[in-house]
Amino acid sequence: MPYNLARFPTNPYYFLSAATDPDARKLLESYYSISKSLRDVLPIEAYCCASGVSTLRVLEIITATCVRLGAQASSMIAAVTHPRVVEKNR
Repeated sequence: MPYNLARFPTNPYYFLSAATDPDARKLLESYYSISKSLRDVLPIEAYCCASGVSTLRVLEIITATCVRLGAQASSMIAAVTHPRVVEKNR
């Protein structure tokens, strides 16, 4: 099964939503406190300013969440394919 990067989420707010960090929650509160039409035009830096979270901290949270979700996906793929690998080696 080839890995399809087109299916990998690219929205930074997806990764912030998956994070457990309080700073991510602060930023998301700012993000969801305004209308969708405004959310679509404002850059992530605007929400960083509004929530008092540095842009580097947000990048750190997003990166850590990407790594964690990637590791979880790898574990699931390994668990699913393991029976087939064992069967082929018999």
